[in-house]
Amino acid sequence: MTKETENPFDQKSNLGNLVKKARRRSVIQTTIIAVVVSLLVVYGGLAGSKYLLNKKIETEFAEDSLWNSIHGANLRMEGTSYLYSPFSVTASTNYFKYIDGVPVPWGKKETVIPVLGSPDITSTMNASGYAQVNSDRMNTFVNGHRTIGFFHPEVTYKEKFDDRRALEKMTEADVAEMAFSFNRAYTEEEVQEVFGDSIAWMWVDTFTEERVEEHSMLNEQQSFPFLTDGGSAFGFRADGGSGSFIYSINRMIEKGGSSKSTAEEISKTLTYGEDRTLTEEDVEIIGVVVTGSSEELRAFNDEPMIAAATLGATTKNYLEND
Repeated sequence: MTKETENPFDQKSNLGNLVKKARRRSVIQTTIIAVVVSLLVVYGGLAGSKYLLNKKIETEFAEDSLWNSIHGANLRMEGTSYLYSPFSVTASTNYFKYIDGVPVPWGKKETVIPVLGSPDITSTMNASGYAQVNSDRMNTFVNGHRTIGFFHPEVTYKEKFDDRRALEKMTEADVAEMAFSFNRAYTEEEVQEVFGDSIAWMWVDTFTEERVEEHSMLNEQQSFPFLTDGGSAFGFRADGGSGSFIYSINRMIEKGGSSKSTAEEISKTLTYGEDRTLTEEDVEIIGVVVTGSSEELRAFNDEPMIAAATLGATTKNYLEND
């Protein structure tokens, strides 16, 4: 009996099938590895991007908080929301003024923070102004509300405003903010003794001699008085005191952010150029923002330290304050 001879063509066919299976298996393995690696790279990139964005948000928010604690009369930043994209985040921050405890929306600031590069800022708090024919005053508004302004005691003006007469037109439910500019600089304690709980915000004298001269020259040249707009004034909330103002200035200098140079200039001005630590005795108050009803604000009609008064935002207060 003879052994059956194997067909060589069958051997080649089996070998070919094995090679094809091995190739398919290799392709599948390579594809799976490529997909997994790609997913890991994408996930790692997104995770790294989010980490960097969160760090930048933390830095940006800290700088904004410090800046807003000393800048903008009676203005508070509240309620920031974040919208993430793969390589940037948009932070939307709402701003309010509190008028006798009633919040008044003042606008919004949107900051687009990229993973790489500098933030891009847009704001809806821009002021618009108009002047009536033959008027000696420019009226400015933000979000439909009048804006306040200050008169520096050492700057020369052609005229100073006194809006306290407008209080007579207010109803019992109306409440308002009013900026009082002083005839000279006072200490925080002196201001507290006069205005008490009506104070919402205090204006700090950060003017250099050069700036006083510059503002005096501008007031000589312009048709309308060149005031210090409330939105660009430096000071602090009454409930924080001058200690909070000094803390914010020192922190901005230490952190070295975008506001460092401004903080250094303010510190140098308040200490008259001396190389020392800023103290509460260096903080001089030249104006305040007070809020309340017309009756409460009229209580300061005869206060001799007030050199000018500008009316700001008004609203209705139906809350029970008793």
